[in-house]
Amino acid sequence: MDHKINCIEYLNIIKQVFKELNIIKYEANFGYNGFVLIINNTDVFKFPFNLVNAKNILNKEKLVTDSLHGFVNTIIPKMEIYTYNNYSFSHYNIIHGTLYSDLNIKEKQMLEEELSSKIAEFISKMHSVNCSFLRISNNVICDFLINQNFEIIIKYLNTEFKIEDFKKTLKYLEDQNISKNNLVLSHNDLNPRNIIVDLERATLAGIIDFGNVKVQNYNIEFSIMTQSSNFLFHKVVEKYQNITNKIVDVKLSLYIEKMRAYGRIGLALNNSNEKIKNFELKDCNNILIELYKFQEKNKIQ
Repeated sequence: MDHKINCIEYLNIIKQVFKELNIIKYEANFGYNGFVLIINNTDVFKFPFNLVNAKNILNKEKLVTDSLHGFVNTIIPKMEIYTYNNYSFSHYNIIHGTLYSDLNIKEKQMLEEELSSKIAEFISKMHSVNCSFLRISNNVICDFLINQNFEIIIKYLNTEFKIEDFKKTLKYLEDQNISKNNLVLSHNDLNPRNIIVDLERATLAGIIDFGNVKVQNYNIEFSIMTQSSNFLFHKVVEKYQNITNKIVDVKLSLYIEKMRAYGRIGLALNNSNEKIKNFELKDCNNILIELYKFQEKNKIQ
């Protein structure tokens, strides 16, 4: 995140491009790949951290969402892309609702059946889109530079259990041919903060953040749901299988998510920004704890 500028500078860019927008209030968030500003609870602006490739990154996301509009029933962002000086950013009107991550346990349980049906329908529709306009992605081992960072990951893990689990996960994924088989257009980041819920109507309001879309093995779509705090995994998988007649490999999905976490540890350890490094390491360790619980609960060897 060496290219990250502060929130005030982002706001100034928005003011220069959207001169008629009266900024009364704003909410700032940052993720792994970019910085998001929500203005007046009506307008969403996203600035990728990678300034060199920002326009290409945003163009790919717009290409995907444009392809999905009219094809999926789910509400998704309708993006426009802007450039000011050296900064490219996107804008879309906010999809109103509550983030799934902000629901309490009772609300999640009450909405489990409805949301799992809608999300499974969305995934199955997206997976059926012709994806020839995107290149095939590398597998997760390549994406997260696992082999290059192998030694520093081992040194950091420091406990026999974690080291053995890391090696076992790596060996299992290396034996799978996931980069070439069962390829689909995948959202690739259906985490609880990208699922928006309409609590009044008790249904799915929309899906956001298509910045990580890839052409990859369909099992990878479900990997982020293997964190045990996510109520939806088994229901979504069951309904997806009924719609598509495909079998979701739960072990493969779990192992991919574990490898993502191990890979992010390696990337974090190479980050010169101590604040970002510590944030990433803490987040990855929390994710691994959830994944170990999921593995134990589901008796996955």
